[in-house]
Amino acid sequence: MEKAASAGCRLVLLVDGLDEDCGSSPGSGQASIASLLPKRLNGLKIIVAGRPDPPIPADVDPDHPLRTARIRPLSASLHARQVTELADRELDEILAVDPDRHHGLGFQVIGLVAASGGGLTRDDLQALTGRPAYEIERLLRGVFGRTVAGRTDRRADGRVYLFTHETLHVQALDRLGSPTIADFQGRLHTWADRYRQLRWSLETPAGYLIRGYFRMLKSAGDLQAMYALAADTDRHRWLRVVTGGDDIALVEIRDTQHALHRSGDDHLPDVAQLAWLREWIRRRNNHVPWSLVEARARLGQIARAEALAHSLTGMDDRAVVFATLAGIAAERAEFDEAERLAGSIPAGRRQVEALLAVAAHAVTAGELARARRLVDSAAGQVVASPDLQQAGVYGQLAVAAARLNDRAAAARFADQAERCAAAMLYPGMRQQEFEVAGIAAVKSGDADRAVRLLSHSSGPSAQIQQLQVLAHTAARHGDRERAAAWMQQAADLGSTVDDAQDRADKCALVAIGFADLGDARRTAEMIEHAVAIARQLGHAERARVLCWCAEAVITVNGVGHAVALVSEAEQAARSVAEPREGAAQLAWVAGLVATIDTVWFGRLLEELDQSDLHDQVLEDALRRSGDASPERLCELAGMIHDPFRRAQALAGVAVSLACNGAFDEAARCADQAEQIAQSIDTAEARTASLVAAINAMLFLGDHDRAAALAERLESIVGLLDSVGPGTSLRIAGIEALVAAGNLAAALRLARTIEQPSGDPGVITAVALAAGRAGLASRAREIALSLPVVPYRVRALTQTRRRTPCRGRARAGKRTGRACSHDRGRDHRIARP
Repeated sequence: MEKAASAGCRLVLLVDGLDEDCGSSPGSGQASIASLLPKRLNGLKIIVAGRPDPPIPADVDPDHPLRTARIRPLSASLHARQVTELADRELDEILAVDPDRHHGLGFQVIGLVAASGGGLTRDDLQALTGRPAYEIERLLRGVFGRTVAGRTDRRADGRVYLFTHETLHVQALDRLGSPTIADFQGRLHTWADRYRQLRWSLETPAGYLIRGYFRMLKSAGDLQAMYALAADTDRHRWLRVVTGGDDIALVEIRDTQHALHRSGDDHLPDVAQLAWLREWIRRRNNHVPWSLVEARARLGQIARAEALAHSLTGMDDRAVVFATLAGIAAERAEFDEAERLAGSIPAGRRQVEALLAVAAHAVTAGELARARRLVDSAAGQVVASPDLQQAGVYGQLAVAAARLNDRAAAARFADQAERCAAAMLYPGMRQQEFEVAGIAAVKSGDADRAVRLLSHSSGPSAQIQQLQVLAHTAARHGDRERAAAWMQQAADLGSTVDDAQDRADKCALVAIGFADLGDARRTAEMIEHAVAIARQLGHAERARVLCWCAEAVITVNGVGHAVALVSEAEQAARSVAEPREGAAQLAWVAGLVATIDTVWFGRLLEELDQSDLHDQVLEDALRRSGDASPERLCELAGMIHDPFRRAQALAGVAVSLACNGAFDEAARCADQAEQIAQSIDTAEARTASLVAAINAMLFLGDHDRAAALAERLESIVGLLDSVGPGTSLRIAGIEALVAAGNLAAALRLARTIEQPSGDPGVITAVALAAGRAGLASRAREIALSLPVVPYRVRALTQTRRRTPCRGRARAGKRTGRACSHDRGRDHRIARP
């Protein structure tokens, strides 16, 4: 709107077909589009078109302008009337069945497509009619194709067929009548039941039965059949095999839950069962690595990659992988698909970055008009959202504008990036933002701005680090001459650093920079300076600098010249007095050795086998072993102990192999990664499932089963970390124990080895849970036992404010909490 106003224009939003909004139907469980239209127009003009019936949806507020807007009746469209008349004639011709005209095949296809709601494949129609494939093909390719036509569906084997216009569908339902439609639907039920009885084996046709059949059941309001599909774990397994993800199963469960909720309390056990199934499926997807989605896409398994992306539980996880999928589609010049994928990301920084990435590929492909439109769309989001107005975002816009040769826009965005950086309150964050702005300036070709931004770096150490980053960026963008000049400037600054350790670090950093540029002479000179200083430092510091120098040597001269430096680094690491610090330095050495000598690497890895650094060493080795054989890469990844990190590593190897054309090996790695990710069963996951099940039992009033589940819960919650990411789930488990009547177990879990008298925050949660369960006196007693006065006061105050819940069922509904681990996963507890 701001952009339109600045251009002297008025923005108009046109909404056509408001009467066809599915959300306006009673019981849809969705907000109508009409209710989402803004009340305050602020210069926006909205034009709405629709039939008089149905009327304005009930969820539109009484004071909404839509209720008092001027209505302008429109005369019937001549074109629409002609379409309707043509549809009538075509249907009359097809339904005028006689034995000489396809033996009634047209009648059967019309009936099946009408009853199914569309989405049947040719093979589906062949199975349902019992007619040869060539007859169906001949029918669909003839004049009949004006009425029923096919379209591509990536999740179906072949094209799916539906009416060419919704008017035809409506007319077909009216012409055939309810009894005939019911007969055709009965045929569909019998066909689907056959595969259900076979437990959805791999022989099940991957067409209509994937999504279309459930949609038909939902449209008909057949709750019993909907529940049978949504609760069928064999079907869930089949869907995952044929589509690559659990998104369809989760949608079926969600829609069935909503439908059962609306139908009344008689279905509460079914709702609880579906809640448990939903949490079980979500738990299975909690450990899917992002790179696995990319691997599937690079292997050409686009539909499977998208299904897997939809199955991820965290919103930010989905945004990241959809941005990756959009980038891969853009790399292949599939720009419409790339835009669709980028548009599926919720508005925000992730979507802005995805749009700009697609725009960059569009520029390379010469589609400048598309690129400008995408950049304008991204810029519009940034202007409209203060949260997006950051140096990094404006820097990306400046780079995008520079690619389009729009120097004025690039300078404007770069100025805004600088202003955002200058506005940061904390010096450290301000420095980081200026570095980001400087990198963007280099990418935009504005070297003068990048040099000027160096003045914001405080001291030679910070300037050396910034120069190394700028030089690396310039080299990647083809300006090697400027990169070399910046590295020389960084080398000159190195001699002005006073602290010996810092000077050694910066000399090694500059050596790496020269090595990246292929300058062997300057690399050797800087390594000589760094090593001379390092030998005067402590063992840990010496080992670190020597490892950096070895990295530089490997880059410019190969592994042979690095052996002496790595050997000296190993000796220094073994001389470190503090065990953990020594192990950390030895792990760094091992990562370097992986590219030099496999026997030497195996010895160091065995030495670190019982250390938590073991997996880190293997991940480091994988990053450095890009030129290794596929077998070696898979072997290194398979040696990682932690299953999630092993799945991540295998998925990363799959991406690397696919990018290098080794598709068979990449597919095997991707399959292994997915199998491992789905089989991970952590204490966090088991706690989440048990809490969901306990809540469901309490909700249904089945206290005996809730208590039995609570007995299993105590031992599992005890395995959770008492600090960090497991804390919130630990509290959720403890609250579930209290709600199930096991207050003693909750108090035992609140007292850990680190805090024998109890974590004050957890004890407070126990007191509040006891109050909600109606145990007022016990809640007060627990609150008074808190040794820390502020916690005691807070607990007493909050327990007094709480009105005791009537029965444990209501208490159980309060025990769900959100928790996350290092990947930001969404572990929200499933509740009916």
